[in-house]
Amino acid sequence: VERVLAAAARLRGPWKVRPLDYDKPYNHSAQNNLGVKDSGAEVFFLLNNDVRLPGPQVIQELSNWALEPGVATAGPRIVGRKGLVSAGTEIFPKPELPGGAGIRESECGIYSREIRETSGNSFACAAVNAEVFRALEGLDERVFPAQYNDTDFLIRAAKMGRSHLFVGTEEIFHQPGQ
Repeated sequence: VERVLAAAARLRGPWKVRPLDYDKPYNHSAQNNLGVKDSGAEVFFLLNNDVRLPGPQVIQELSNWALEPGVATAGPRIVGRKGLVSAGTEIFPKPELPGGAGIRESECGIYSREIRETSGNSFACAAVNAEVFRALEGLDERVFPAQYNDTDFLIRAAKMGRSHLFVGTEEIFHQPGQ
């Protein structure tokens, strides 16, 4: 906790960072919902603990996009040790699934440095419009306590008519599964 608070202080942005006590069994969705519940912010960041940001401009830029009318989330280009990890999410045909489609992280580099609409953004690093988050009553703690909570949220936000923006002009480092 001390290292996270020290890193946040080094960013010297206008952001408020404070630790919250969560003394229950691990539930990633419940932890995020708790963080948002007491926040009065218009935008908040969902950020894995191993993400490396190049500087505060990433937070500011993604926050600006998340506040645009009709937007639910804004996410950056994510790179790992072997290159591109995510350029937003993409929906792909998968006939064996209910609905006939799946969703995955896009590793397509063609448009990975542009700003464009996407089917969603990884919650490893995403700016989320708090109004949309609250309207959808947050992440589903019961059905998605640890994984796919971002996918569920992205689909519910799209159903309410909100879009997701991939901001490929901003890049962060994240190695999934670490």
